[in-house]
Amino acid sequence: MNSLNKIILILSLFAWLLINKAHAQINTDSLHFYLSKVNKSLTKDSIAIYLKEARRFATGMQSIQLSRIEAKHKRAQGDFERAYIVYNKSIEKSKANNYKVLEGLLYFDLSNYYYDLNKYEASYEYVVKAKNIIENISDKALDNYNRNNLKNKQYTRESLLEPILFNIGVVAHDNNDLDKAEMHYKESLLYFKNKKDSTGQYITLSNLAGINISKKEYKKAIQSNIRILKDYDLKLEDESLVYYNIAISYFELNDYTSATIYIDKAINISENIKDELQLIDLRFLKGEIELNMGNISHAKVLLEKSLDGAIAIDDYMIQEDLYKLLAKSDMRLKNYEQADVWLDKMIFIKDSLLKTQTNAYYKKINLEEKLNQQDKILAKEKQAKNLLLWLIFLGIIIGIVSIYAFFISKKNASKKLLLTRKEIELNESKREQLRILEENETKQLQEELASKKRELMQSILYNKKIKKKIDRIIDEIKNLENKTTIIKSDLTKIRKLILRSALDMNKEEVHQSIMNIHENFFVELLNDYPKLSKTELRVLAFIRLGLSTKEIADAQFVSLDAVKKTRYRIRKKINIESTISLEKFIFKY
Repeated sequence: MNSLNKIILILSLFAWLLINKAHAQINTDSLHFYLSKVNKSLTKDSIAIYLKEARRFATGMQSIQLSRIEAKHKRAQGDFERAYIVYNKSIEKSKANNYKVLEGLLYFDLSNYYYDLNKYEASYEYVVKAKNIIENISDKALDNYNRNNLKNKQYTRESLLEPILFNIGVVAHDNNDLDKAEMHYKESLLYFKNKKDSTGQYITLSNLAGINISKKEYKKAIQSNIRILKDYDLKLEDESLVYYNIAISYFELNDYTSATIYIDKAINISENIKDELQLIDLRFLKGEIELNMGNISHAKVLLEKSLDGAIAIDDYMIQEDLYKLLAKSDMRLKNYEQADVWLDKMIFIKDSLLKTQTNAYYKKINLEEKLNQQDKILAKEKQAKNLLLWLIFLGIIIGIVSIYAFFISKKNASKKLLLTRKEIELNESKREQLRILEENETKQLQEELASKKRELMQSILYNKKIKKKIDRIIDEIKNLENKTTIIKSDLTKIRKLILRSALDMNKEEVHQSIMNIHENFFVELLNDYPKLSKTELRVLAFIRLGLSTKEIADAQFVSLDAVKKTRYRIRKKINIESTISLEKFIFKY
């Protein structure tokens, strides 16, 4: 009997653990649901609301990660002051709790923050701090972060370091510290070689070639870019860019023949893939090359095509340079009237750019000075007008004082009557507003009550189902008590029954989660697509909750391929275009 009691206790504990695990999964699902809402929200108010809801289900480390997301959105909204405060508070919390991974990532965020503000020196300082911390994190700190990160991904030290290595050279380059930038690019290149990451190697080599161009070491830049073409299998748009960089280097070396060969290759590729944005720069350079070679008419055709593209995307800086080259072309052709037109447009664009760049300065200096002068003029004019008005007023005040005295009592009576009427109207208006407000509050309370009632009924039904499953387990255990001997198959049967019950409860909770989001979710889906099976409906429900394909497979205890096949069948049945994702489609329901 003691052995049987121990078995019952162990089984009960096991069932309790399964139920707790299911509740923990619900909290995780809720957290990720609100995070998906944050990512899809467009207004700062809705983002703040969803972040607040998400924090209800977050752990300590996850709460700091939510602060990172908040700061990111504040930066996007232009609220840099608030973003800075959030970053610094999050760093303090990370240090206090020894969350080294988060500390390093927050320094990386601060680097990007300063980069957005064009403060490259500060950006470089923080990206170096981030690199040093991530390079030296312990395995324990990394495991702790992997257990609690919001993306449910398993990061390695290298995967966390990768975006930092991508940025550190760029920040040094933009800070015009070319030697440091070159050093970091070479360090990144070694890292990507060890990792056998061809994309990372290609990008880093391209950046190194850019350093060569900045240092006016054009021959080195040409060698680096030719090496890229030889050693790496590039996408067409990347291949076009490499040809463009080679052409620039030859152009700077005044080797216009070689520059023409490579710029023509770049243009042919970009025209074939219809990369109109890239063609703006390519035609610009080609036109400049033709102009220097004396092919002025051909140069004009290319420059005008480039200008059309620059106007289409409102790139005023390129437009200014193009107008200048077009004016130069027409002057060589002795089309002085047309050259004047181009120069006028160039001056207009240049003035527009200058006004945009110095707008804050004018507001602070020139505009304030002009406004102060205008205020003084207006003050003098106002003073003179006031004096004249006072003289006129004093002239007529004596004439009207007796009339005023005569009518004052009558006016007071009329005024009291008018005030009484207005007070009555105001009271009636207030009562009407209160009535509408009470009706709205009543309606809202009724809706909330109905919602709570639905949740309560679902909870009652769910608890009944749990009790029914537990009663069944207890009945099986009682059957064991009546046996003189307990064999292994009996225990196996009970274990399977518990596992199956836990799985059923998990499915039921998922169903309840969907019903809480939209109680007609399944009804509307089946109305539109009646051929969907129960399994396909369940997978769509998981997608509606924001789960990835792997998470759906784990939740249903099936393979990843099985979920992928189900997704494929769903796409065929609902017949959506390949450019539309299931995630985007299902959020209509």
